[in-house]
Amino acid sequence: MGPTLRAWLLAVVHVVAVQSLTNSTSSFSFSGVPSSAGSSTNTSTGTTATTASSSSSFSTVTPVTTTSTTPTSVATETGPLTWPISEYPFTPFPTPTFAPIPPIFPETDPLNPPPVSSDFNVVPDFAPAWATAYEKAKSMIANFTIEQKVNITTGVGWMNGLCVGNIPSVAEFPGLCLQDSPLGVRFTDLVTAFPAGVTTASTWNRALIRARGLALGQEFHAKGVNIALGPMMNMGRVAQGGRNWEGFGADPFLTGEAAYETILGLQQAGVQATAKHYINNEQEWKRTQESSNVDDRTEHEIYAHPFLRSVMAGVSSVMCSYSKLLH
Repeated sequence: MGPTLRAWLLAVVHVVAVQSLTNSTSSFSFSGVPSSAGSSTNTSTGTTATTASSSSSFSTVTPVTTTSTTPTSVATETGPLTWPISEYPFTPFPTPTFAPIPPIFPETDPLNPPPVSSDFNVVPDFAPAWATAYEKAKSMIANFTIEQKVNITTGVGWMNGLCVGNIPSVAEFPGLCLQDSPLGVRFTDLVTAFPAGVTTASTWNRALIRARGLALGQEFHAKGVNIALGPMMNMGRVAQGGRNWEGFGADPFLTGEAAYETILGLQQAGVQATAKHYINNEQEWKRTQESSNVDDRTEHEIYAHPFLRSVMAGVSSVMCSYSKLLH
């Protein structure tokens, strides 16, 4: 899915949210959270947790300079990958190559943050493209019914369409297909079963991890998928967790770098990547009932770090976790 369509959809969601908040006459109050029986998992690992593999170095390849942004369907092991992440000239993210390159992303001074408005009617001027998409979305949904607004912002439910997640088409908006999985395109034939995330990360090779992400993205794109629901970057704290193989291992540094390269590869192929599960979704068993209790330092140094790297890679979407979070 092109960046213009992504920006347009984000603008639609924002406009609908603004209208809902502005037009609502109901008031909501929460007198308490109902308690329910369930398992409790303490995922704090202490403040002295270290990762031995963080001092290791990645395999590297000779840097390659990209001189053209003309899309091509051919990429060699030593040549550049010339699909741009964004069609916009102002994109802060570089066109990826197989060679590891320093990330380029917006930075702010934490001691002097930019002004933030709490007014829902104020739209931050992130870029001209956002303003254009916002105005287009605002104009388009002017005549939408409430059902259309709900469908386009929440989807139509699990497996109620060709993909595991579906946003139906409305007027000029063609809709969205959201599809699993970490090994390849789910619920279809004639696709590749790729190496697991933990296997890929074990190579410590940025070029191979990026190439795997690109190949995954190409197959998702070829099947008509708009949003690939991965990579998964949970730490696998529970050794018996049946989905640990989806992630990149228990090292937050390695997981962060593998997620970074995978996201660049996926989105280079023209699909949205999804960083998941944010956060502390460390087991499948009773994951909607368990309480993940994590101290602040452990959360930031171990569990949140891969998501930081995902944002630095320009990830298009984030999937939430399913546990009860107590910070």
